[in-house]
Amino acid sequence: MLSSEGYPRDVAPPSSPTLGEALRYLVTHPYELLIKQWNWKAALLSSLLRGGLYFSVNLKMGWEAAVAAMLTEWSYRAVTAGALASSTQSLRRVTPTWQGVTAVVVLIPLVSHTLEYFVHWMRGTAALNASIAASITFTVVSYAFQFFIMRENILITGPGSSSLARDFARLSRTVFGIIAAPFRVLLCALFISACLLPLVHAEPQAAPSVAPPNVLFITIDTLRADHLSSYGYHLKTSPNIDRLASEGVRYENAYTVTSRTGPSHYSMFTSRYPQEHGAKLNGYSVASNSKFLFLPQILRRFGYETGAFISAWPLTGRLTQLNRWFDTYDEELSRTYQYINSSRWAEDVTPKAISWLKERDKDDPFFLWVHYFDPHSPYDFREEFEATEPSGHPDRWAASGGRERTELIRTYDSEVRYTDHHLRSLFAALDDLEIAESTLVVLTADHGECLGEYGFRGHGSQTYENILHVPLIMRWPGTLPAGKVVTQPVSLIDMAPTIVDLTIRRSNPEEKIPSTFAGRSLAANLLEDRELLAQPIHFAAYAGQKWIAPKWISWMWLWRGELDFPLHLGRIFQGRKITWTEDEYKLRVVDLKGDPLELKPEVLDDDSTVYQKETARLARWYESTALTEGESRITETDKDALRSLGYLQ
Repeated sequence: MLSSEGYPRDVAPPSSPTLGEALRYLVTHPYELLIKQWNWKAALLSSLLRGGLYFSVNLKMGWEAAVAAMLTEWSYRAVTAGALASSTQSLRRVTPTWQGVTAVVVLIPLVSHTLEYFVHWMRGTAALNASIAASITFTVVSYAFQFFIMRENILITGPGSSSLARDFARLSRTVFGIIAAPFRVLLCALFISACLLPLVHAEPQAAPSVAPPNVLFITIDTLRADHLSSYGYHLKTSPNIDRLASEGVRYENAYTVTSRTGPSHYSMFTSRYPQEHGAKLNGYSVASNSKFLFLPQILRRFGYETGAFISAWPLTGRLTQLNRWFDTYDEELSRTYQYINSSRWAEDVTPKAISWLKERDKDDPFFLWVHYFDPHSPYDFREEFEATEPSGHPDRWAASGGRERTELIRTYDSEVRYTDHHLRSLFAALDDLEIAESTLVVLTADHGECLGEYGFRGHGSQTYENILHVPLIMRWPGTLPAGKVVTQPVSLIDMAPTIVDLTIRRSNPEEKIPSTFAGRSLAANLLEDRELLAQPIHFAAYAGQKWIAPKWISWMWLWRGELDFPLHLGRIFQGRKITWTEDEYKLRVVDLKGDPLELKPEVLDDDSTVYQKETARLARWYESTALTEGESRITETDKDALRSLGYLQ
């Protein structure tokens, strides 16, 4: 038999037990308190309070996020309540052992919360640490509230209980009485502290304010990492880029997520894969109703002046809509090819970027994006910049190709060295303006290029190492270590979260960034030398752009369109590269540690167990991230321009 307070009559606790006594009673009689006498009134109030707390915490992320968090919490509590009610009815006659087990099961939320905290702690980002602190606080407050209800014999259920409204009124009076006494003590403490304050000689030090850095973001179209001297090329093609690497951090194994200019830049700026932001080919923009935030958009919101100087038609503002997020978007394409002004050279874009640096508002930090297009086909042989001096590294491809390929590489290398030459002027401008120490320089490429290897030229819809492997260098004198080389593979979708952490979050850790990223931040690795955890690098390439169909036609197709699933889909993890070509039922497996040039791939067909396992994994990943479709903005003029650059046939 149970008393009206919910305790067995034969083991009656004191009328007003202490917290320790209540805890001991919970250990010795878990079933009686957690199951048979589950207090639905206390649970209801606790759920209301927790839902309100979750709503408040998530309100800065928007009303939708706040309401979703609150409803999720209430749904979880409702399911828990249903389980407890069911247990109360069905487990009254089972053995005490099973009653104890059932009571322990009720405490599973404590175990799940603990595991959640451990995972967040292992990942170690500032935002997750804040989430841990909030969750722990909510959990402690919730369970403390339950014990308080038990100790004060408030919100009694069962025989002798009163109405819900009357119990809540009594609870309010009790809580007010408990708070009143400590509040009087607090007032006395504040008065004494005010009297003693003049006697204190040591003044507290304010937290140092870190000024946000400027950001110079350089992307060089079609630049292969392995054709830079600092990445092991056998000729000296990049003295200025090499110097930048020696003064900063160089990522040895950085990979793009796709092989086309527009989609790759979208992924860098949004930290999302092409199937997430929707722009899978050149000429497609992110949907106008997209909720993804762009890096320059975020930085501009936090006071950055933004400027962009692009050098090729696929990045023009009308096609990409990227101009919306820049105060200045310079796309004066002055170089003609096949009667179309579709690009410009390094000697055209660099002076304009330097002029912008000199004329900008000096009071605000800046984000300057400079895009170079020269290593992209059709190449121009720059005789003055022909690379002939050995770097001391071996020629890894010396045994392949003939005279035609040799001439192709010679021309490509001259374009690389020509671009590098003009980068020297851009870097010198930072020194002349005395802002080099306060500027984070990031240099990378949207994708690489095949120069006849594997019998293929270009990049387009292929995913060979020469195309996916890109340079990534970051320099910030006095803040980032000089000469550091990171060998752990990273992805270009890591760019946006890294730059946000090095700029906004570093200068103001309490600032809330209303965006989520698919990539990870490299900031801890850069600033604290924290080891990067190994994780898969995903990539996708879509079928070639022979023509652009109106969207209404694609809606009528009854079969899978070429943009619904990649031509090539793959992942790189722990030195193993897997590439799936779905329409050929082939899986290409390469051990990059033993075969970095991909000369001896293992090709598996669909009757292989490895094929079935890996393709299922890739399909699950792709389908879980395929969120939206982009919008085609291509006109006949755009087709002519893209055709002149080899994007259309």
